[in-house]
Amino acid sequence: MKINIKYFFRNIIIAAICISCEKDITVELSKPENKIVIEGAIEQGQHPYIFITRNAAYFEPVNDSTLFNMIILDATVIVSDGTITDTIIQTTIDPYTVPFFKYISTKIIGEIGKTYYLTVHFENRTYTARTFIPPPVILDSIAFKETNEVSVDSVGTLWLYFTDPDTLGNYYRYFTKTLGKDSVFVHPVGSVSDDKIINGQFIEFLAYRGWNPNLTEEQREAELEALGDIPRWAFVRGETVVMKFCSIDAAHYHFWRTVELQNSTDGNPFATPNSVVTNIEGGALGIWGGYGAYYDTLKIN
Repeated sequence: MKINIKYFFRNIIIAAICISCEKDITVELSKPENKIVIEGAIEQGQHPYIFITRNAAYFEPVNDSTLFNMIILDATVIVSDGTITDTIIQTTIDPYTVPFFKYISTKIIGEIGKTYYLTVHFENRTYTARTFIPPPVILDSIAFKETNEVSVDSVGTLWLYFTDPDTLGNYYRYFTKTLGKDSVFVHPVGSVSDDKIINGQFIEFLAYRGWNPNLTEEQREAELEALGDIPRWAFVRGETVVMKFCSIDAAHYHFWRTVELQNSTDGNPFATPNSVVTNIEGGALGIWGGYGAYYDTLKIN
């Protein structure tokens, strides 16, 4: 075997230079400004709910202790539909949804087309927001299609069929609940969409199974082990899936879209952690959003 001596020594020199130039780089991230995070929603036929927490540093680990310290239990929350006003001063425990303690209005029930106002008083500061519940878009049908992306038989995705209204400016978000697997409605990354390209058209829309955000790391690992070779995003023949297809307003859409974009950059220390859009006025983070929800159930035979 012949060796080109000139190129051999050139590569040795380049490698030595690269090794000598290696240097540990420490990125100092500034401590975030102390803010509260408000996440509230209202759906037609349902009582509105609001979670309120403190924010945390971007790379700070979240465990049971830090999570409990983030929860705000002593805020005053006011929800109004312009006629009825409900003042909430006490949280309710919800064991199925992190962070478990939420403010629920018992006097107001969501109605399609109505505007709802949120006011939060906490530590001598006031935060406000408003949203409305758009009319839901009815799905024409739901179908299951097997995928050839994996070697496992009888697994696939759902396809939604519907006609987008002929007025530009419709926004959507979907959730699924696989009976016997999911304790709550879950959504995947990419759960929101708009109609900039599809306005007024008949649409075939691909839907994946989401991940339950309330699971602990141990529960996630146990679920993945139980799934075996079945992809986490797939549905399986024999399952019954409830689809929750929601119409949302523009502010609601932009919040979840930027949240999902932010989540897709997790692990990148050079990503911008403060790019999430909010409709909360007063300096808080988060969202107050309305859902015009349509439900349908598919038994995957």
